[in-house]
Amino acid sequence: MYSGKVLGYKDGTRQLYYRACFIKGRLDGPGIRWYRNGNKWGEREFDNVEVIEGSYELWKKTVKLFLIG
Repeated sequence: MYSGKVLGYKDGTRQLYYRACFIKGRLDGPGIRWYRNGNKWGEREFDNVEVIEGSYELWKKTVKLFLIG
C-alpha cells in the first residue's frame, strides 16, 4: 500500500499516471493497491508522475486498537 493520487489513464491504454502526495516529507493521500496481470503490487513505490501499466483500487485501511488493562 502507498499513498498518492491516480491522475488517470493514458489515452487508449491501461497505463496509469500516478502522483505521489507528500506532506512534511511523508507520503499522504489515499491508499492505493496496484494490480498487473492479476498480481498485487501493494508494496511497490512509484516515482512521481510515473506511467504504470495495470489497474488499481483504493485500499481502505483498517485500524485495530488493543487495550492493555
